[in-house]
Amino acid sequence: SNKHNDAADKMVEDFIKKCPLDVINNLDKKKNMIKYNSALNHLFSAVKEYTGNNKLNIYTKAKMGNRFMWKLKECGYDETVVEKLTTDILKILG
Repeated sequence: SNKHNDAADKMVEDFIKKCPLDVINNLDKKKNMIKYNSALNHLFSAVKEYTGNNKLNIYTKAKMGNRFMWKLKECGYDETVVEKLTTDILKILG
């Protein structure tokens, strides 16, 4: 539904604000790694909270995972990063 799409979009947008490409492309810098880990923790917490408050069927979970993946790809994130994040998000979604 639109509600789930909007939620997925907001989670991805929050992640992108907290961890823009210049941060993720320079994770060898300690400051950037800290930002990345913080953004991940925030994203995963948001996903867990959303799944706790909403009953999601398998179709909706897959659709949300797909939405995360494409939003990150559209923003230019590296394929490896996108795959890892999407896999982790799908695990949390259940």
